[in-house]
Amino acid sequence: GIVEWVVSRDRMTFKPPTRSGYPRTPDAWSEFQEVYRHANDRRLKSTEVTIADGRFEVRLDVPEDARGECHVRVFVTGNDDFASGAADVEILCN
Repeated sequence: GIVEWVVSRDRMTFKPPTRSGYPRTPDAWSEFQEVYRHANDRRLKSTEVTIADGRFEVRLDVPEDARGECHVRVFVTGNDDFASGAADVEILCN
């Protein structure tokens, strides 16, 4: 299975660079693509777990810069089936 911390859909995990125009060189396009990929990856943390008899335990440290409304998502695959689930969580800072 896979367990993930993710930010809500209206947030990103980083502050993207500002741009004044569309990239026009191969290097600028490559950087543009990397920012696009990163902007669409909402994971703060992810880990794989082994599940035996339908049970598992996992520890995911909360990243220091994680704040606000987030979700914990779980994806499980077996020999004949699969399942997924999520729970809303709020990360409060001191």
